[in-house]
Amino acid sequence: YYLIGEAVVHCELKGEEAVWSAKPAICARILCPPPPKIENGKHTFSDVEVFHYLEAVTYSCDPAPGPEEYSLVGERTLYCASHQKWSSDAPECKVVRCPFPVVANGKQISGFGKTFSYKATVMFECNKGFYLNGSDTIICGGNSTWEPSIPTCPKVSTPSTAKPLNSSVSGPKPTHPTKPPVSNYPGYPNPREGLFDLDDLDAWVIALIVVTALLAVAVIVVGLYKFLQRRKKGTYIIDESHREVKFTSL
Repeated sequence: YYLIGEAVVHCELKGEEAVWSAKPAICARILCPPPPKIENGKHTFSDVEVFHYLEAVTYSCDPAPGPEEYSLVGERTLYCASHQKWSSDAPECKVVRCPFPVVANGKQISGFGKTFSYKATVMFECNKGFYLNGSDTIICGGNSTWEPSIPTCPKVSTPSTAKPLNSSVSGPKPTHPTKPPVSNYPGYPNPREGLFDLDDLDAWVIALIVVTALLAVAVIVVGLYKFLQRRKKGTYIIDESHREVKFTSL
């Protein structure tokens, strides 16, 4: 049912009488006229003149005279939604043929067929080295076009390995990576350091030479002293057999 009249009325004072601001509303049954007729098609209950609330009809298409069949484009079922108003517009019966979908550098993986009529669904994927630009799934629409449009498969771009040309733009020079520091192991010297410090080694060599020289001088002095002492105590000669003979002085 639907309301005819004012939804809200007020009690008003008119002279000495109390009256309502409007006539009381009434509730009437929701009725719809017959749905629209369509070309190349029909609907059920075509002989009914009045349709009540939520009563529905279903549309269908007539057989096509040629090899191309009619497709029902739009809502197949309509119902009486409100007073004299159907739930949607009437559908159409027409020939729908979408062009054969071709994707360069790609291939169709589902929805194969020789022709593609209304609501036909096709899926694609790109060849290796190419990426999909657009939707992988398309549907043949009522205007004989694919919805969304047929995707493309552009080539995957790879970063260039060529060295860039010298540029006049000034900037900081690139720094070369340095080798990581070599860690020391306990008990082993650092590989970058020698076993001895050269300065310490030179000092030790000089000290050793000085000590050796002093010892040599001391040995010579002591030997000379003993020799002189022995000369004072006696005379030494060599006999014919080359033996040393000592003569003690008186």
